[in-house]
Amino acid sequence: MTSTDRHHRDRALNALKGWGHDVGGLETTSDVAARERCARLAAAHAARQGGFSQDPPF
Repeated sequence: MTSTDRHHRDRALNALKGWGHDVGGLETTSDVAARERCARLAAAHAARQGGFSQDPPF
């Protein structure tokens, strides 16, 4: 599956979830793995956003 296909599939599943539909039967193991990977990357990105470890010298 290409990244474009994954993006469109994720958007479609998220839209169905937002409308209150049960998408459990539509999700595959790769969908679950992609969602978990996205959550890990978002958490890692948030951890890096914290500013400087030391004040700049100016």
